[in-house]
Amino acid sequence: MNFKPDKIQPIFPILKVTLALGIFYLIAILISPAKIYTAIFYLRIYIPLVAIAAIYMIMAAKNAEIIIGENSLTLNLDFGRNKSTDIDYSVIDKCLINQNPIEKLFNVYSVKIITLSSEPQIQKKASFINQYMIFNRQTAENINEHIEHIKRPEV
Repeated sequence: MNFKPDKIQPIFPILKVTLALGIFYLIAILISPAKIYTAIFYLRIYIPLVAIAAIYMIMAAKNAEIIIGENSLTLNLDFGRNKSTDIDYSVIDKCLINQNPIEKLFNVYSVKIITLSSEPQIQKKASFINQYMIFNRQTAENINEHIEHIKRPEV
């Protein structure tokens, strides 16, 4: 089964990038002796960086999906790098549905994959889904149900 992230998926990474660049911008202005020139110079850099990051995040989110297969959970990113990442079901311990306060405002949920392995490569794969993929309630519950069904099939 294929599961696409929610349509507002790009908002969260865009907010993170904008906030990080905004903090850098404020610090640069605060420590600069020529504040107006520094502000204008960094603003010419800040606005295009935010615009490029936003466009990239929107395109990447539109082309991302989770595929639940027979042997593994696959994360497909078909924009830019065309990358496919597999997490074998044997290393998945459980799947949880989380909702932080900001996600509550938008009524979206994140899916947290808890793995049995402490291998960094597997943790990295699972953390991408945990941190960057958000879904509506029904999709998150479907992903959780499918993984739980594969891990613990009914007798």
